[in-house]
Amino acid sequence: MLKKIGLIIVDILLAAYVIAIVPFTAACGFFGIHPYAVTSGSMEPAIQTGSLVLAKETPFKELEKGDVITFMIGKDQTVTHRITAVDSKAHKFTTKGDANNTEDARRVSYKNVVGKVILHIPKAGYLLVMSGTKGRFIFIAGAGVALIALSSLLQPSVPAGKRKASPAAQEKEAKNAEKV
Repeated sequence: MLKKIGLIIVDILLAAYVIAIVPFTAACGFFGIHPYAVTSGSMEPAIQTGSLVLAKETPFKELEKGDVITFMIGKDQTVTHRITAVDSKAHKFTTKGDANNTEDARRVSYKNVVGKVILHIPKAGYLLVMSGTKGRFIFIAGAGVALIALSSLLQPSVPAGKRKASPAAQEKEAKNAEKV
């Protein structure tokens, strides 16, 4: 009974993996959506530390005051803050973290904008931070392999005497029985 419950749970997780994780991973690359982890509390309470944010590449003209954007501040460092002002002529934004008392000291050039935040998932960013890019791939692939292996291990086994032979084996066995 416990094995049967385990199999059901593993099968549900495997289905969720195939339905959600695989398309999500593919969508991130194909549709201009980029996942990032929020590592500070500057956007709390709206976006908590440790959240996963999905930033979608967005044309400059579609970004406006109040939008939350993710932008590059270094080679491998991003910030997610809210737009407080738009300079259409210079293609720059003034930004501020919701929890901060003042606006950011430097304006953000549109060329540094990764995208507009379209979704944030609390706590899910911790996995992203811990895994890194290569680790993320290994984690996602490993989770799939582990779920498939668990599903196989939990499948009910059929005793050798009760296994049904293939049609070809059944035909051969019938011919042998006729000879006797």
